[in-house]
Amino acid sequence: MGGSAMRCSKCGAENPDRAKICEECASPFTR
Repeated sequence: MGGSAMRCSKCGAENPDRAKICEECASPFTR
């Protein structure tokens, strides 16, 4: 697959690059 993952700054979980909120803690991502 590949593609980059985003790491949540609050809980540290990895999320898909297109995620708008963290899948673990639901914290919104700001870009």
